[in-house]
Amino acid sequence: MAEVKVKVCGLTDAGDARLAVELGAAMLGFNFYSLSPRYVAPAQARPIVAAMPGAIETVGVFVNATLEQITSAVAVSGVRAVQLHGDETAEFCRDLKQRLPGLHIIKALRTEPGFLPEMAVQYPVDAVLIDAACTDFGGSGIEADWERARAVAAFLPSTILAGGLTASNVAAAIRQVRPGTVDVCSGVEAAKGRKDSGKMREFFAAVRHAAVAQGGQERGLCKAEEFGQ
Repeated sequence: MAEVKVKVCGLTDAGDARLAVELGAAMLGFNFYSLSPRYVAPAQARPIVAAMPGAIETVGVFVNATLEQITSAVAVSGVRAVQLHGDETAEFCRDLKQRLPGLHIIKALRTEPGFLPEMAVQYPVDAVLIDAACTDFGGSGIEADWERARAVAAFLPSTILAGGLTASNVAAAIRQVRPGTVDVCSGVEAAKGRKDSGKMREFFAAVRHAAVAQGGQERGLCKAEEFGQ
């Protein structure tokens, strides 16, 4: 089995971000969608982003924002990747790639009725994130359709699996879907926007166990000394 990364999303607190990195997160997500209960302003995210080691991919999450809004938020926050979690088209993704050629772009797709795995290849992005079918643009705690997610991951190894992942089900999700990355948000929360350290530790332990059980290797780990301590 290929190595599996962990993305922790919905971060609003520097301590939570630091713990995620210490536990082995490769990616950190900051929700710049103002209607989200996990919203953090780009200016508030900036010092958190700046404190992260260079190997960590910091991601700004947007929902149906304009090119200008995304460009501005990226400049203010300093994030190194953009996640489009709304109804953005393939053309929009292409325009954004031209506007911000140095940043990784992730397109989120929901496994709602009518979704077909082959739809994922139409987006000119660096990775596709598969989420659950829900109306609130993520963070719902609802599981995605793992069968259709597996079909996407089979031809897009960089696929990110989101949707209702917890310490209890992430090992099964990894075995069935075989994603490149698992994305956790509500599954490690104490409250919306604040993480529970115990749940975080359990989640990372479950991912490690799944990797070891299938002959994988851990990756995305970042030791505390990388913070200069």
